[in-house]
Amino acid sequence: MKKLQASLGAEPAETSCSVRQATRSGHETRGNTEESKRARSLDDDSLDVLPSFSCLIQEGWAQSVHVTSELRSIQHQSEELAAHLAYQIQEVHRMLSDDSELSAARRAAFDAELRLVLLRGCRNALFHECQILHAEAAHGKQEMKFLQQQQQNVQDLRLLLVSGPNWGTRGHRCEGIVTLTLVSLQERNQKQIQVLIKGNSAFKAELQRSGSEVQQFVQEQLIPRHQELAHESQRLKDFAMKDAEHFRTVSLHALRTVSVEGNLVPAQDLSVNRLSDRLSPYSGIYERIFSVIRLPLYKAPEMVLTHVAEMKRQQLFLRSLLYNRNQAVTRVQQQICESQDPDLDTLFERLSAHYAHQVDHLVPKVEQLVQQCEKAQEYQKEVQAAVIDWWDQPAQYCLSWEQRGGQTLLQWRDRWTVASAAVQRTSGTRT
Repeated sequence: MKKLQASLGAEPAETSCSVRQATRSGHETRGNTEESKRARSLDDDSLDVLPSFSCLIQEGWAQSVHVTSELRSIQHQSEELAAHLAYQIQEVHRMLSDDSELSAARRAAFDAELRLVLLRGCRNALFHECQILHAEAAHGKQEMKFLQQQQQNVQDLRLLLVSGPNWGTRGHRCEGIVTLTLVSLQERNQKQIQVLIKGNSAFKAELQRSGSEVQQFVQEQLIPRHQELAHESQRLKDFAMKDAEHFRTVSLHALRTVSVEGNLVPAQDLSVNRLSDRLSPYSGIYERIFSVIRLPLYKAPEMVLTHVAEMKRQQLFLRSLLYNRNQAVTRVQQQICESQDPDLDTLFERLSAHYAHQVDHLVPKVEQLVQQCEKAQEYQKEVQAAVIDWWDQPAQYCLSWEQRGGQTLLQWRDRWTVASAAVQRTSGTRT
């Protein structure tokens, strides 16, 4: 993709960089939000039951392995697609590499269209990120409104309770106020429920109407066009097949023309000795010679000698192949005739020669395979030790250099052990 953006100019690169930065910032924001939610849930759950450190490590390691495998597969797919796209672009540029004005215009149009596709992809990515951010903002606003409403209800109840200073003399009045407050809260909740029910019914009606409109659009617009498109594609395919059949009968040499004194003359009609002139006494002789040796008429007469020499060379080569084949067939037939009543000593000699040939060729290969197996067994020990370390304590041995919050994993484990012991002591003293 970097080569592609470099070939298209600086603007797509800047756009893709900005998109990647925006996407990365959006992912970091959502990651921080999810981490804060997870931290709050862990804080709430830690008051009841504190999970073990090994369970958390194993669970986190399994999730990290899953995410890493998915990320690797996605990166591999993206690299393959980028390589395929770069190859296709190179092929198109190679096809349009001539210096004609039409090719230059086509290449400029192709580059502009490719840049447009890149910008459209960046725009779609930004639009998707904006939709996600809008959804998160709407959810946050809804939660904030709910919390503000609860806070207002609590403040109203507090003011009503604080307004009565003499609880002994005005107990009945306070009870009435509390009752009225509860009734007002119930009425408000009922109104909210009614509003939600109305909104639900409105959304259901809108969905049903949208579904009917979509179905009507598919039935009226898409299905007839699909049939028309299939019919038109079949018609074009038939035309293409007919053109291909007619194209087989066209001579490409007859289509070639040469500019002679401002006129386009077919190259087949040109000849040094004017062979196309039917009045020439040598016209028939040349035509017969050229037809026998299968040489086009537009070739010069001096090309006849080289063509005949090439044909003779091929003839000699084919004759040598035929001679060698006949010799091999004769030799095999003689061996078959001689081996009808074989001698045991001859068979033993042939068998020993075969075994010696096998030993000379197979023993070095077997020794090489044995050496490779020994090296593989030596390397197996290192691999097995690495796998055992990875399986027992993967984070300690494989990620010992990683730090989070200025501390390594072992330091966090020690802190976790001390904190869990303190929580257990506190829960024991409370009980």
